[in-house]
Amino acid sequence: MSKSKFTFMVNTLVNLTWPTYTSSRIKNYAVSNRPSMNEPPNQSRTTTDEKLAKYWSSNKTMGEVLRQADQLYESKNYIEVYELLNRLKYNNNSEVKWRIARVLYQTTADNVLPLEIEREMIDEAYTLLIDEATEENINASIHKWFAIICDCRHRLLGLEERIKGYHRVLKHLRIAYKLDPNDITVGFLLGKLCFDLANLQGFKRFIAATLYAEPPTSTFEEAFEYLGKVEELSDWNFISNVYYLGRTCFKLKQFYKAKHYLNKACYMKPKNDYERKHLWEAKQLLARVEKYTIGKEILYPNCNCDMEKPIE
Repeated sequence: MSKSKFTFMVNTLVNLTWPTYTSSRIKNYAVSNRPSMNEPPNQSRTTTDEKLAKYWSSNKTMGEVLRQADQLYESKNYIEVYELLNRLKYNNNSEVKWRIARVLYQTTADNVLPLEIEREMIDEAYTLLIDEATEENINASIHKWFAIICDCRHRLLGLEERIKGYHRVLKHLRIAYKLDPNDITVGFLLGKLCFDLANLQGFKRFIAATLYAEPPTSTFEEAFEYLGKVEELSDWNFISNVYYLGRTCFKLKQFYKAKHYLNKACYMKPKNDYERKHLWEAKQLLARVEKYTIGKEILYPNCNCDMEKPIE
C-alpha cells in the first residue's frame, strides 16, 4: 500500500472513530518502516528477541508485542495495531502476519471506506498470507484468516470470482477447524458456508456451473453438525448461529427443532447490526414455522417420531 493512500485511509478512519489522533502523529507515521539493509551486522544480536529489543529500543520480546497488539485489537484501536505490527512483517513471523491481516479486514468490515481503499487493504492482507497458507502450516489462525480474506477479496471482485473461490475458502476453513475445532468463528463460518452450498441446488447450481464454475457441494446435515458444535461452545450467546440452526432444521423439515432455535434467537439481545439483521430474519421465519404441525417431533435427533406435515 502506498504511503499517500494509506495516509488517506488513516485520515478517513480518524475522522470516524479516533478523533484524539493528531495530524502530526499521522504525518510522521511510516507505512513501511523496514530496518536498513545497510546496517552493519552485530554479532552480539543472536536471537530474534534480542534483535526485536534493539529495533524497538525497549526490552519487549515478540510475545510481549503480540500481547500488546491483541489488547489494542480488543479495544478496537485498529490503527495502533497496524502501526505496532506493520514494521515487523519482514520478520516472516506467521503470528504477526495473521494479526495484520485481521486488523486490515476489521477496518474494512463496516463498509465506510472508499471501495478502492478497501480493495487495496484486502489485497495487502491477501499478499501477507498467501505464502503462509500451505497445507504444511499448522497455524490454525493462518488458515482461518486466509479463508476470511479470500472470501472478502472474491466478493469485491464480483460474483464469478466468489463462486470460483468457494473451493479455496472451504478448504482452508476445514483445515482451520481440524487444527482448532473449538474456534467458534471457524465453526460458524463453516456451518454457514455448508448451509449456503446445500441451499444452492437445482437450477441455481446449474446456472452457477454453466456461467462460472461448479461450486463445491455440502449438506444441511453437515451444516447442522458445525453449527451445533458452536452452540455447545458458545452457550447460546450467538444469535446468528442460533438463527442458522433454526434455518437448517427448517430445511431438514425438523420443524419442532426449528421453532425451538428460532424462539431462542428471538429472545436474545443482538450485539451488532449483523445480529440485528438475523434477529429480524429469525422472527420472519418463525412465523412461517408456525404453519407446520410439530407432531411428536422433539428436540433430540434419535427420537422415533412421526413425519411432520404442513397445516392444510
